[in-house]
Parts: sequence; structure tokens; C-alpha cells
Amino acid sequence: MERVSPIGSERFVPVMSAFVLLSSLSLGLAACEGEDQVTQEETQEETQEQTPAPPPAEMPTADMANMSHDDGMLTDQQLADLRRKIPLYSDKTDEEINAAMAGMRENYDDYLSAGNVSGSIGVLALAHGFGEPGDTQFKASFGPVATIFPTSTALGMSMMTSAHVQSAVDDLVAAGAETIVVIPTTTGERNSLVNQWNYMFQLGDESAYLDVPTIETDAKIIMAPTPARSPLISSILLDHALELSTDPDNELILIIAHGPQDAEDNAHELAILEDHAEIIRQDGGFPDVRAATLQDDAPGPIRAANVQAIRDWIEGAISEGKDVIVVTTVLTDGGVHRRIKRDLDGLDYKFFGKGLTAHPLFSNWIMDTVRRALAE
Repeated sequence: MERVSPIGSERFVPVMSAFVLLSSLSLGLAACEGEDQVTQEETQEETQEQTPAPPPAEMPTADMANMSHDDGMLTDQQLADLRRKIPLYSDKTDEEINAAMAGMRENYDDYLSAGNVSGSIGVLALAHGFGEPGDTQFKASFGPVATIFPTSTALGMSMMTSAHVQSAVDDLVAAGAETIVVIPTTTGERNSLVNQWNYMFQLGDESAYLDVPTIETDAKIIMAPTPARSPLISSILLDHALELSTDPDNELILIIAHGPQDAEDNAHELAILEDHAEIIRQDGGFPDVRAATLQDDAPGPIRAANVQAIRDWIEGAISEGKDVIVVTTVLTDGGVHRRIKRDLDGLDYKFFGKGLTAHPLFSNWIMDTVRRALAE
């Protein structure tokens, strides 16, 4: 397999439509600091809205590939690896970690193109997975590119398996793909899920979770950037903010990001958010724009402090007679939005509750990302 290191992120430039970026908020005990990450409790809560989490013995076969063949539980080494790599697991018992693994949504792949679509260029969409209706919304956003290039998606945390990603790659090769553009669809640049994907494609030295099998293929792999810096995403979110705005001069636009657990990575993301904030000040007509991260995967006290700071900002704006608008870069509708509302319960603010993928420009971002990747 020929591998190409992640290409440079798109140069962040002012655009006629620019916004406020509020990256995907979701609580993540085990997992990826990106788009839809959840703590064990939140994972089980969201899963149980559809179906109760299965006991460990009933976990999907693919997710058990690297687990003990005797009892379906993680091995002692795997438990130690997860405690070392995931701060929120550092003080969890074996039973709690195994239960968290059992409660994870299934990792799966889906081929999106029609049977008559073939060619030497393939597109692989990677994402955390959202449940329904989020998975359907996400796949629909790749509909336009799937009519041009063979396109498949692999959804899931990928904590214990890479089988779904391997299957998606194999489907693209079967459709004629000799070069595959991999699109890591999470709204952060540096997070554990991105690191895990890079490890799978042998673009990173260490896994973010467990050491899953790396992807085997003769196709050339090009890892594209995430949408974190894209001006098209800025345009989408400006549209969302303007839809709720009635008096820009008297409104606080609050940029809240999910945020990585690592302090250095968090500072990196805050800098990106400030770039978006500056554009919204200039092009959106909103003089009061602020940015914060939740650091959902960090230990509880860190996240709680971030939430309190956000609440303080909102309360301060309200006391000054301002309206508050919250816009998110959550990719799809669903549980993440519900959790944001829970964090901000009791406060008076406007909230745009649709995911990024619902906006037509998101499909444009996908196509633009593919073309830029191939041009590198």
C-alpha cells in the first residue's frame, strides 16, 4: 500500500460567508475527541434510546476480534493500554471498562455508490457514527460525490477493530479504485479518533486506543484534512447564525468546541476557533464573538470548569441585555444537541439545532476536499 501523509489543511481565508465555529459537543468517556463522542454513561443513554446495550457476551463479533477468546472480555494488557491512553479510564475498574466497550455502537461499513459507478479514484468517508437519524444524514451528504467516484463509508469508534474500514477499502478496490481519498470527518484536527485512523493506515506510530490490525491494500491512500479550518464550514455556520439573528450589534455569538483532552491539542483548537471568531466579527456583523472548548474527554473537573465558564459568559451577556446565539459544528441532528441543551439548562439563549451535513455546502466541502487531495 502506498501511503501519503495527511495533506496540509486548507488555508483559512476570509470568505463572504463566514461564521462562528462551535465544534461538535458530545461527552466522551472512552473516545474520540471529535464529532460525536460520548462518555460511557452518555453512550449507554443514547444507545438505550434505540435498544438496550447488550451484555459483553453479545457484543458484535467484529468488535471482539482482539479480545480474550475465553470470556469475551478485554485482556489485562488491553485494559492497561486503555487506562494509559484514555485519561477518563485511568481510574475505572475492569468491569466498568468492559461495560463501556459493550455499550459502544457497532462499527460498520456501507457502500454508497450505485453499481454502475466505477473508476480509479475512490472516496472513503470515516466518522464516529451517530445512530439514527444521524447515520442516514451523514451518508446523504456524500450522495453527490458517490455519483462520480466509488464511495464507501466506515462508521464507528474503531477502538477494538478495523474490520469495517478494511471492508470499505476492499469495496472501493473492487470498484476499480487505485487511489483512495480518505476523508476523516470530525470537526477537530488533533484528537484520538484521527490518531486511530492514522494508525490504521500506517500514518501514525501508535494507536489511540487498542492496536487494531492495520489496513492492507495495494491502493494509494491519501489522507485528507478534517473540515476544522474549511471556509465552507464557516459559511454554513454563518448561515445558521444569521437564521437566528435579529440584532447582530446586540448579540453574543458563542463558539463552543468539543475540544481534545490533551492541553496542548486544546490550545491548538482554541487558536483555530479564534480564527473563525475573527471572521464572524468581520463578515457576520457580530462584534461580540467568543470561543471555548468543553474538553469532553478530559477528567470531569476539567470539563465542568469549561461548562461553568461558558455559562458565566451567557449569564454575563444576558445581564448586559444581549441575546445569545449558540451555533454548533455537530455533523448530524440528535443526542449531541440534547446534551448541549442539558449543559446550558436554565439559560436564555437561541440554539441552532441542525447538523452541518444538512446544509448543501457540506457536500460541496466533500467534493472540494477530494479535488484538493488529488491535486496535491
